[in-house]
Amino acid sequence: MLFSSDPFWKGFGIQSTIWGAIDGGIAIVGRFNTRKKRSTAMSPEQLAKEAKKLRSILLLNTGLDVLYITFGILLAFVFSSKSFFWQGNGYGIILQGIFIFFFDLIHAQMVPAGGVFTNMQAFQEPEHLPFLLQGGRPAALLVHGFPGTPAEMRSLGESLHKAGWTAQGILLPGFGPEIATLGERNFEEWVDAIDKALTELKREHTPVLLVGYSMGGALSIIESSRHSPDGLILLAPFWWSSNALQSIIGFIIRPFLPRYFQPFRKADFSDPKVRNGIKNFMPQANLDDPAVQDEIRQIKVTSSMFAQLRNMSKLVYKNAGLIKVPLLIIQGKQDRVVIPILTRRLLMRFQAHKSSQYLEVDAEHDLTNTSNPAWTDIENAVLNFAENLKLSS
Repeated sequence: MLFSSDPFWKGFGIQSTIWGAIDGGIAIVGRFNTRKKRSTAMSPEQLAKEAKKLRSILLLNTGLDVLYITFGILLAFVFSSKSFFWQGNGYGIILQGIFIFFFDLIHAQMVPAGGVFTNMQAFQEPEHLPFLLQGGRPAALLVHGFPGTPAEMRSLGESLHKAGWTAQGILLPGFGPEIATLGERNFEEWVDAIDKALTELKREHTPVLLVGYSMGGALSIIESSRHSPDGLILLAPFWWSSNALQSIIGFIIRPFLPRYFQPFRKADFSDPKVRNGIKNFMPQANLDDPAVQDEIRQIKVTSSMFAQLRNMSKLVYKNAGLIKVPLLIIQGKQDRVVIPILTRRLLMRFQAHKSSQYLEVDAEHDLTNTSNPAWTDIENAVLNFAENLKLSS
């Protein structure tokens, strides 16, 4: 465009070249500074300070972008009504200004909010750490849900261990004692952690059974489509379903949503419905402890975390059709976190769904909790599936 004989496109080309050069320079300097900072260990407080600084810069730039767009409009329609050259410059500024407005705003939203589940005492005890129950040659890898820990999988692991299985419960990156860093994680990190543990178990054990609960079930589907275990058990596998219109609307409004939400900020812990809802995904928390109540009220779920779960769900639905291993799915009939109709829809995606086992029990989402009235049915279904898998291997 710089060498165009048309004055309009020449002006437009000048702006494109100038803005491209400036953005390229910023990118190079930013990459250099990022590598330098990553080479030094930083405390959570320093990371929070850096995040706040970056977010402030991006929001300031978003405001300046509005001024750039305004100036471009004035240049294109007011100051240069008789000059195609300056009109081209104005349109160039408008286009670049609109692009970086959304670029700065979206990335400001993506900067971790900080303080997500900070100091949650419910996740600091030893039972929330990974466990390994050495047993026989068959092995089971158990994957917890969101925002759980191996503690919610231990009872099922102990049942398998008593049946002669080696049972391993892993802690996904950003959970348990690392819960304050959850906003900085992505679902591919979680899948990689499962893959690493599964690979290690396969070296010494056969058959290897993968058991995933809630979000852990979704991650187990992704992992099984890439590197198959010998068998797969999904307990209320979590995923979202959205149509094209919902996706388009979400894409448009996403940059303007708050950076994080506090779903329990006004929670009434005397309300049985509230308590049951929290127990669905945090069964180990002492909801009668005022300190725990205060920490739960401070919980922040970042917009970026919603994006991770949405992207994970798309991959779950897509990859479910690639799984060919023996499968057991258990779903609670009263589950309000993962509604049964979505699980049934997911079941139809599996290639071998006609021979797969599907069980609905009279329960809510807390399928791994031994106080669940349907626990005996769930335990028996898992152990029977495991025994059949062992006999067929």
